[in-house]
This record gives sequence, C-alpha cells and structure tokens, in this order.
Amino acid sequence: VRSHQLVLPPCDVVIKAVAVYVSRIPDVRDLDAVARDVFKNSRARTADKMERFKQAVGYYSAASKPGPPPFL
Repeated sequence: VRSHQLVLPPCDVVIKAVAVYVSRIPDVRDLDAVARDVFKNSRARTADKMERFKQAVGYYSAASKPGPPPFL
C-alpha cells in the first residue's frame, strides 16, 4: 500500500460502526444536527455536503414507504 492510498477496514467493521453511530443519535429526524455531526471535520463545501446528505436521506425515506417510487 502506498502512502497516498486509502485503506478501508473490512465491511463488517464499517457496518457495525455505522449501526452503533446511528443507534446513538438522539433524534434521527433532526437531519440538520446529524449532518453537522457527520461533516464536522469537513474543510470544504460543508453546506453543500449537508444539503446533499439531507436530500439523499429524504429520497431513501420516500423510497422505503409503500406506494409508487418517488420521481426525481
């Protein structure tokens, strides 16, 4: 592995870490607070990342409800 290459942990480790993180969120409906926490160390385009995060969550939330799929 070269020094500039990113080495990710195994998928099971990542999935468990995400599950633990999500289980500790006080109010998962407060997407602004979640987005601020997720991107707290972001150095560039933080507002854009937060907005795209909220849009993605909204899309997948709508897609998980019964009925026709959401239109983009």
